[in-house]
Amino acid sequence: MKDCKILIVEDEPEVLECIQGLLAKSLGCKAEAAHGGREAVEKIKATNYDLVILDINMPAVSGIDVMKEVKKTKELPDILVVTGHDNELTLNAALDEGALDYLTKPLDPRILIEKVQELLDWER
Repeated sequence: MKDCKILIVEDEPEVLECIQGLLAKSLGCKAEAAHGGREAVEKIKATNYDLVILDINMPAVSGIDVMKEVKKTKELPDILVVTGHDNELTLNAALDEGALDYLTKPLDPRILIEKVQELLDWER
């Protein structure tokens, strides 16, 4: 399997662990975790990730704020936004800030894996 650096940014521990386990089992990827927006900004600025799976709705620092803050000092990595709210205005704001695509919660494991593969340009 291809070596890849993935960061999952999620404030719900159960969802974060589920995504980590799915990526490990399905793709052989060990993904790092950030438990909120502030931690995400620090990690993204310090590391070159191939993909960031970024929750939009987090307390204190939202996913959109994460993208804005990172862009002040560094080019954004590829970002897949996930959200529990299918709000067109919010989703468009995330795409305008630099996200490549989005998925809504609850996440379908097959669709998540397909989207990650697509964004990483993995051969099928």
